[in-house]
Amino acid sequence: MSTIYEFAIVKVEDRKCQIRFDLVHPDGGRYTPDSHNFYLQILIECFEYALQGYLYHISKPNKYDETYKQHCRRLAESSPIFSQLKTWRDYTFGAKIPITAAQYKEFAADSEAFEKKYNVKTQGGGGRGEEYYYYTPINERAIKDLAAIFITQVNILSEEDDDEKEEAPYWCAEVEIEVSTPELLQHVEEGMFWDSALYEY
Repeated sequence: MSTIYEFAIVKVEDRKCQIRFDLVHPDGGRYTPDSHNFYLQILIECFEYALQGYLYHISKPNKYDETYKQHCRRLAESSPIFSQLKTWRDYTFGAKIPITAAQYKEFAADSEAFEKKYNVKTQGGGGRGEEYYYYTPINERAIKDLAAIFITQVNILSEEDDDEKEEAPYWCAEVEIEVSTPELLQHVEEGMFWDSALYEY
C-alpha cells in the first residue's frame, strides 16, 4: 500500500499529544482530517510500529537505528494498556491468524471457498518461510466506538496548503488531540516519525 502521510510526534504532555503530518501522496486529499477515529488509529499505528521496529526519530528520518527501535519497542511493551492496544490493533489492521501450509494453499487457490469451509472472514493473507496466515477484516465500527470514548478533543493548530504545488509534501498540518486517559499516550514520545497509509472512516 502506498504511503499517504508522514506522521511526527511534536509534543506529548499528560493527556495531550501534538502531531504533525505531511501529505506525501497527491491522491490523499488536501484537507485536515477531523474525525476522532483517525487520531485513535494514529495512536494504535504508533503502538504497532513501535513493536515491529518501523519507527524512526524525526532527526534521522528513514535512517536505520537499532538502539532507537529497541527503545520504542520497550515503550510499547511497557504500556499499562498493552493488552487493550493489541486488541485495538487487530480492529485497525485485522488480526493475523496462523494457518498450516496446506490451509494456505486452499486460501491462495480460492479464498471464498476457504472462508466457507472454515466459517471465517478474511481480508488477505500470506506466507513467509514456514509461517502462513490470513488477516481478519478491519472493524471500523469498533474503532469509531472506541474513538468516541478515548479521543475527547481534536484541535487543528495550523495548516499549510498550496493547490499549485506539484511535489511532496502537498499539504501539512499540526493537530493537538486530547485523550480521556494518559495511559493511552504512554507509548508515544516526542520525535517519533513514520510513514502511514491510514484513512479516516
